[in-house]
Amino acid sequence: MDRDYQWPEFPYKLTFIDHGELNTSIAYIEQYFTKLLGARCYLFPSARSALSAVLSFEKINRNHLLYAPKWSSHCVWDILARYGNPCANYSNDIDVTLNVNKWGLPFTNESKSFLQINDSVDSIFINNTDLFHGSNYELISLPKTIGSFSGGLLVVKDASIGDYINELRQSSSVSLAKNQQQLKIDVLKGHKNVSSWEELDWTNFILPPHALSNIGYCMKNYATAQQVIQNRLKEVKNKINYDYLNLTSSRLPCLLPIKPCPSINNSSKSLMKRMFNLSQKNEGSTFDSVNLLPLHIGISDQEFSEFITLLSSE
Repeated sequence: MDRDYQWPEFPYKLTFIDHGELNTSIAYIEQYFTKLLGARCYLFPSARSALSAVLSFEKINRNHLLYAPKWSSHCVWDILARYGNPCANYSNDIDVTLNVNKWGLPFTNESKSFLQINDSVDSIFINNTDLFHGSNYELISLPKTIGSFSGGLLVVKDASIGDYINELRQSSSVSLAKNQQQLKIDVLKGHKNVSSWEELDWTNFILPPHALSNIGYCMKNYATAQQVIQNRLKEVKNKINYDYLNLTSSRLPCLLPIKPCPSINNSSKSLMKRMFNLSQKNEGSTFDSVNLLPLHIGISDQEFSEFITLLSSE
């Protein structure tokens, strides 16, 4: 199928694009999420931009091996490859490990790498209990969690990176930031461009006023997402078995990977299928095909009911 419903899609995000300008600043947004998550947050144009800042701050280069699990997003490989040598097979020689909490599901890790970064891009946190397991850094994508058209959070255990982030912002190109913003808006509106914003966001560390305004307008969606996902998990529990998944009360997933079952309508073309490590071990190498059940705010209640019907026993 062509539709990718892993996260809030274009039609959902378009409703927040043109809403008038809010007098919103980076400091205001950072303060909001810092209070919400109980840990210092820094705002970037995207989660990939935040990851780039960490790798640069930690002086990662081509001498280093950087690990991410198989089936990770192409944006992960793009950023890792710009700094060091990425690989999908874990070994004790790995210098940098990306701990991917896939779709907001908590993964354990046994990495001994000197630098570990927690990829929580699509997690919705209830509190900070699940933050910083094995790492000083957490990455969160705002388009994937609150439906803004841009924005990423770097959540840090140690704010010593703060001065470096300020230096990156001061040296960043305003014209590049404006161009990146327009490319993202053009993508949502269906305009075709030769250039892709994804190619250069790794070197962009500031957000223009329109992007800040959009994030400020969407921030309330975080609390909405918490409530919506919690309610939907309760509904799913009564109709579909997902006891094989490890969930925590402090981290909510954007979707559930559901095992194929003879009694479930797995032939439907409207269902996405992806590979998932059911052991939920970051260094694991065994993956299974699963059906995806979306829980996030980009899915309407009617659509959610239709997904439940497709994945429930006949």
